[in-house]
Amino acid sequence: MDALGMLEVFGFTTAVVAADAIAKAGDVEILALDRNKPANGDAAVVPLLMTVKFTGSVAAVEAGLEAGIKVAKDRDLYVTSKIISRVAPDTEYMANLNVACLCYCVSRNNSGGKTENLKHSQCIHILHLVLTLLRSRP
Repeated sequence: MDALGMLEVFGFTTAVVAADAIAKAGDVEILALDRNKPANGDAAVVPLLMTVKFTGSVAAVEAGLEAGIKVAKDRDLYVTSKIISRVAPDTEYMANLNVACLCYCVSRNNSGGKTENLKHSQCIHILHLVLTLLRSRP
């Protein structure tokens, strides 16, 4: 991993739109969209923090981060961002952990009418499908 980019924003939709801009701005790989409820989340206008984590060359990550920041700032939902170059193995391991996998926020109804969380592999498949669809748009 040459460089790791992290962009923290408010809201899931902002994170997806920012990830789309990041992916289109440079040759990067989106690692994860992590969610976190801030300590004052119930009082916040948008009570959900999302972190877009992505990798690539330093130049590609810089270009992607610039595009992602613009999207978030245009919506007034930017929190913070960071680029780490020459990523240490332990940092790379931590970056690949998806703290709040989509398994916990994407649910489906089963045949009995009960709502159940999707399995991790199903969630990752859905995320990749969403990102593929976003990347294929003109």
